[in-house]
Amino acid sequence: MAGGLAAALLLGAVPAAQAAGPAVVTITGTVGGVESLGGATGDVDFSVSDWLNQSFTLVLQPDLAGVSAVHETLPEFPGATFNYWAPANIRYSLTVGGVLRVAGTDSLFSELATINNLTVPPDVEVSEVPIGITAGSTYDVLEMRFSGLDLGCVERGAGDTCAVYEYGTVNFSYAWDTAMGDGLTTDGAPDLLSTSFADGLAGAMFVIGRATASAGDDIGNNLVFLPLQVSGVAVTAVPEPASVAMLLAGLASLGALRARRRH
Repeated sequence: MAGGLAAALLLGAVPAAQAAGPAVVTITGTVGGVESLGGATGDVDFSVSDWLNQSFTLVLQPDLAGVSAVHETLPEFPGATFNYWAPANIRYSLTVGGVLRVAGTDSLFSELATINNLTVPPDVEVSEVPIGITAGSTYDVLEMRFSGLDLGCVERGAGDTCAVYEYGTVNFSYAWDTAMGDGLTTDGAPDLLSTSFADGLAGAMFVIGRATASAGDDIGNNLVFLPLQVSGVAVTAVPEPASVAMLLAGLASLGALRARRRH
């Protein structure tokens, strides 16, 4: 949830006659400085040195169709419910300094989560509260995450298989102070196209970790955190392929009409 104020919501939509696919969330800003755990910056091979202080564009398109929600109570936060959808089937791309760094679809390790009316305990330590979050206040929180990014093999094992590898995870979060207005009104899947990202706190992070390959679930260690300082969040609708075809056909007809008028 750490980060700067989001600039504004640029809400785009196709006409009602066109069906819209999952909403696309576009996050823009500047890459901050590297933060490491235990001085581990030098322990990773994947370099982000040319990312620092560069502009970034993070595009997320979650698709929750057919994904069941899980609702869990939070004993440490009375009245709050943690809701998540996994996998969130997030289609993503991250461009830094005008260069596309990662892109794909995560249908295994992605997640969309919300918390409706989370009250931060008034006695919480200031150091434990992200920048901009006030102890004693109540927030609505939205988070999207995708992981499993293959950042390369760092140690080969028997048969030239990868024994130790590096992975990447990207997190985006947004928090609304409910005293200023509700960002979320239910524990259900949020309608992103109808959600205002104008007056909240946004944060994003690129995480580099290292794990040992195994036959089962690999458990890695996060080593480096690269803050992505958010300045703007925009949400747009994407027409379904049939709608795109209709749009292109309409443009072609318009072009033909203009050509006839010129003659």
